[in-house]
Amino acid sequence: MTSQPQTPHEAPAGAAAPLAWLLAGLDGLATGLALFDALGQRLYANQAGREHLQAQGGELTPAHWPSEQRGAGPRSWAEVLARVCGQGHRLMYELEGNGQRLFVALTPVAAGEQRCAMVVFGRRELTGSVELQMFASSCGLTGTEHRVLDLLTQGLSTVDIAREHGVAQSTVLTHVAAIRSKTSSHSVRQLINTLARIPPLAPRALMQ
Repeated sequence: MTSQPQTPHEAPAGAAAPLAWLLAGLDGLATGLALFDALGQRLYANQAGREHLQAQGGELTPAHWPSEQRGAGPRSWAEVLARVCGQGHRLMYELEGNGQRLFVALTPVAAGEQRCAMVVFGRRELTGSVELQMFASSCGLTGTEHRVLDLLTQGLSTVDIAREHGVAQSTVLTHVAAIRSKTSSHSVRQLINTLARIPPLAPRALMQ
């Protein structure tokens, strides 16, 4: 992977190093994280977590449950916290995502007698712009190949990409073949699986 100059994140006031460095570093991740007590008080959230919480109005009320949990899952944010903090359950459900499916997972975290809920937000996209740019650069992709790869991660087919850009499908297939060769991928599926395993970085964590 290529490296780029990084702007340091400011550590929270009152936090002792190296904890302060860890908390500041978590703001550089695209994965949203938050910590709540049983009463719903937010104890911590990184930058991505704060953005998700703001979009949800501060409460993570379930919108949809996996099929096997429908009818049995908590209906309110208070019930979710009671299930996680009070009973020690791990939960995963879907939030309202303004047209995009957004999942959240909660797991109990014990500290002495107190049990809190650790919240991990799912991603709205397979690969963020920062990771994709770094991956493309490290593999020597051209600008056009980078754009084609971006569209592939969005679920577009070669036919869709050709139609969107007004080119022949054979032209897109040529770009895909070049991408596969440069990334040592035997198939588009393998390429997508590789991208899905790249650590998520927040866009503001890396500066040009």
